[in-house]
Amino acid sequence: MGLHLVLAIGGGAGRLSQSAIVLAITKEGRYSETITKWLTAARERLDPKTGLLPHTASLPDGRRVGVTRATSQGIILRLLPDIDPEFAKAQYELFRTRFLTMFAGAPCVLEYPSGVSGSGDVDSGPLIFGRSLSGTVMMIAVAQIYGDQSLANAITQAGETVGLPWTSSGQKNQAPAHK
Repeated sequence: MGLHLVLAIGGGAGRLSQSAIVLAITKEGRYSETITKWLTAARERLDPKTGLLPHTASLPDGRRVGVTRATSQGIILRLLPDIDPEFAKAQYELFRTRFLTMFAGAPCVLEYPSGVSGSGDVDSGPLIFGRSLSGTVMMIAVAQIYGDQSLANAITQAGETVGLPWTSSGQKNQAPAHK
């Protein structure tokens, strides 16, 4: 890649880590050529199954990519508008198409793109029928960033319903998860 922005994660380059670094140097304001090169290289190495930035890519050149995952994609989608708003919007729309689903009438996010199965890990936590609770919660903020308030509200409302809220003495409470 020649940009020296690659961080090794389990023998591969993490796009999430790269996105954070690129955002940091975007804010610095002096590295526009490096950012342009990174964006070009990133677009050339999208996950062929989804068209999205992959979860990981091989070292040293990033040519072999891993499948896109919701937990990393949620953070990437949070950072990307500050790097390249048009690319970010296109990535968001693809993400919605491939990862957003319904479960028991509530919108939620698959950890892996529709049609791909996999296991949860330390980042995603346990998956419930392939659905990622952490990815779904992150989607509230991501949807708001992209002006998708109806999706953010629907996920929030589902969370409120599952939490079994009640008000007592003017204070909102939620059902305890465990005692």
